[in-house]
Amino acid sequence: MKPFPALVVALNLVAAFAVLTSGSILFMAGTFRPLPEIAVALLAFGGCLGAFEGAVHWGFTIDRPDVILPRANPLTDRRRAWLGGGALLWFWLALCVGLLCSFKAGFLLEALGFALQFAIERIAGRWGRLPPGYQHIKLAFTVLVEIGLVLGALSPLGKV
Repeated sequence: MKPFPALVVALNLVAAFAVLTSGSILFMAGTFRPLPEIAVALLAFGGCLGAFEGAVHWGFTIDRPDVILPRANPLTDRRRAWLGGGALLWFWLALCVGLLCSFKAGFLLEALGFALQFAIERIAGRWGRLPPGYQHIKLAFTVLVEIGLVLGALSPLGKV
């Protein structure tokens, strides 16, 4: 088992606090003044963060980060492609729905995506495919991001 880099942990938690803060601003200040620019920024950041989390986790944390594996492992390669690519597509869809239809729907789709990622990672943790302590950090990250996205979805977003 390779060591889990502390820099990734720090960046994840900083990103989670950014989402939480943005959602809180939308929830609190959005009642006094329209803030569609913050809603767009939060939606885009959540989408990018979710896609990044899926790609990094399934590309590097779960298995070896070799670019060219010494032996082809079709099961691992398919798992990486479906889970990393699935996260990208899910968060892209959430971003598109949020920008084209409803901010609230986009925020809720992103929140669902983070919850699904966490559930899948719990399964991987039971298989022993995660570094020690990763699940505790991921739980804190997921809770903070979920709170921020739900606050964003509950905010009035300045619509009259």
